[in-house]
Amino acid sequence: ACNVFYKALLTDDEKLAKQARDTIVSEIKITNEEGIKTDFSFHQHGPQQQFGNYGLAFMTTMAQYATVFANTSFQLDTEKIAILRHLFDKGFNQLTWNGHFDTNSLGRQFFKHAQQQKALAIGFAGFNLMQVDLDHIAIYQNFIDRNFSENNEPELTGITNYFTSDMMVYRSKDWYSSIKMSSKRVIGAEAGNNENLKGYYLGDGACYVNVSGKEYYDIFLNLFSSDLKWQSEGKYNAILNGENSVCSQVSYWSWI
Repeated sequence: ACNVFYKALLTDDEKLAKQARDTIVSEIKITNEEGIKTDFSFHQHGPQQQFGNYGLAFMTTMAQYATVFANTSFQLDTEKIAILRHLFDKGFNQLTWNGHFDTNSLGRQFFKHAQQQKALAIGFAGFNLMQVDLDHIAIYQNFIDRNFSENNEPELTGITNYFTSDMMVYRSKDWYSSIKMSSKRVIGAEAGNNENLKGYYLGDGACYVNVSGKEYYDIFLNLFSSDLKWQSEGKYNAILNGENSVCSQVSYWSWI
């Protein structure tokens, strides 16, 4: 739909642009399928938490289009803007600590500088949403100040339970922690595109604690980047040796 929208702009085809626009914004919805969940986590490739991969791409893309469509006949209505606001505030806002994105939310993308780059991407999404959600600018500005200023204020504390994703986040004044599980309802992890090849157990109760935010920065590169054969109780047997399938291995256990 994005490419069709570009084509419509280049060919001055307003009808086609409207069709593309409607298709793009139709994805901004709370759903029981893949996409934005009722707890404002994000699922893709089945019932699987995908904040840092597909969810982040969704957040940044939709925030950008919100500004592109602003002050035109294509602009997003207040309901769509509110959904994006809540996805940012109740979802991504909780997952970034001192400018570093939550390790449990990286999905399969344990690449170099991923935690910093993803935190910055959320900041850019917030900046875009500030342009179209004028009554709630403080939400986005606070995120930017908290993660990218010297004093890391204002504080954001409390517990967030992503119940559709079997994941919980705790934020205190001085430290941050997240724990991720899997169940009959939720897939714990995936590997593909030569990413996350040793991440099979990431949904088995992985718990990370952060004070500075740099505790896990780039420490996974050598662990998660080599070929590996997984054999797991007959449930999954995937050989990852250069395959380019999007999702060639998943972990799916009944922990909770």
